[in-house]
Amino acid sequence: MTRRQLSVALVISLSLLTVSARPAAAETLTLDQCVDIALRQNATILTPGLKTGMTSAREGVWTAWGGILPSLSGGVDYDWSKTNRHVAISQDSINGGADTSITGGSSSGWRANLGIRQTLFDGLANYYTIRESRQSLIGYRQQYRSAELSLILQVKQSYYDVLRAKGLLIVDSGAVERSKKDLETIQSMFDLGSKSRSDLLKAKVRLGTAQVSLISRLNAYGVAIAALNNILNRDVSTPFELADVGAAPDLGLSYDQALKEAKDNSPLLLAARAEVEAKRSSLGIARAAYFPDLSWNAGRSYSAAERKDLFKSDNGTWGIGLSLSYTIFDGFVKKSNYSRASVSLKTTREGLTQEENNVALAVRQAFLSWQLAHDKMALADETEKSAQEDFNLAQEKYNLGAGTILELLDAQVSLTQAQTDKVNALYDYHLAVAALENSMGRGR
Repeated sequence: MTRRQLSVALVISLSLLTVSARPAAAETLTLDQCVDIALRQNATILTPGLKTGMTSAREGVWTAWGGILPSLSGGVDYDWSKTNRHVAISQDSINGGADTSITGGSSSGWRANLGIRQTLFDGLANYYTIRESRQSLIGYRQQYRSAELSLILQVKQSYYDVLRAKGLLIVDSGAVERSKKDLETIQSMFDLGSKSRSDLLKAKVRLGTAQVSLISRLNAYGVAIAALNNILNRDVSTPFELADVGAAPDLGLSYDQALKEAKDNSPLLLAARAEVEAKRSSLGIARAAYFPDLSWNAGRSYSAAERKDLFKSDNGTWGIGLSLSYTIFDGFVKKSNYSRASVSLKTTREGLTQEENNVALAVRQAFLSWQLAHDKMALADETEKSAQEDFNLAQEKYNLGAGTILELLDAQVSLTQAQTDKVNALYDYHLAVAALENSMGRGR
């Protein structure tokens, strides 16, 4: 080997030693653990707008329920008044005298009241307000769930990217080891004079190419780890090792089953349905304005000149009443509100239809990608077995002098490519499963 090749080999050996030593000092994370960490720490799911919207919608439900409950009010008043003094003198025509009277002064009084009031009928406006607020809360919850599912999919993608990078690193490491062994064999045969310098040089080039590819894989592995740390909202240099996900799962679903589950569970579709129901309730609220309002009230009031006498029974008065009101003309406000609510409902229904089509398209794309990934994974496994047999045969033929160096190198390249394709096919399949589950509204 040349000095340059020895240097490259040393760098690769040290890098591989570092990678192999990492699990001993780092934690091992499963996919579920990574998802849990991301849901707790990732800023995407902690966005203030979504949290604030959910809180406002939740409080809106309480406010809406409060509209049908009776309202209770009470108070105590104290009044004090003063008038200017006025002197009046009147002439006595009989006795010739005069009468003088003085008026004015100050007065005070205490009053207290306790009353209850409740709306009996308002055209069902309160009922529709409750429905509207509940649907609004459902919509926000589904938007939040959609953000969660999106984050879970990102975690899965990054998780599989790390495992893919590690698998490809192992493949290229194996390619380097095969190239080294072949070079050692060719070097020995060259020293004995049974192989040409051309064969030796080709073997050295092949080893150098495999080493450069391995260094590239090491870099990709480091970047994949940093990317997953970033999604987990941790320091990108935090070391960890990932648990293997095992064999690729077989969902055992037909397209119709997948589509039905998506229609039942897709958060964006459920949010769109909730919005339609909320708009329908808004239309009901606008319609309720055309009906009169009926309410009842009852109360007890007290009044006295002195505070100590305020709540004596003799100073109290009971009252009860029934009120019916209707706005005869409001400047076409009712008509305008109803028209706007009707148009808004129609637009929202059209949006729901579009969202249903979007969900159906996403499921179809994900389902077809899943089927393709499944077939490619099976084909990649057979291709890898065939390439291994071809390499073993080419190596044996070359060692016996019945094959050429080009045949051996081609077999090496084909085996490495087949192993690379197998790793890619495996994690492409896992990603396809994750994408299909996401389109169906599944989280884990």
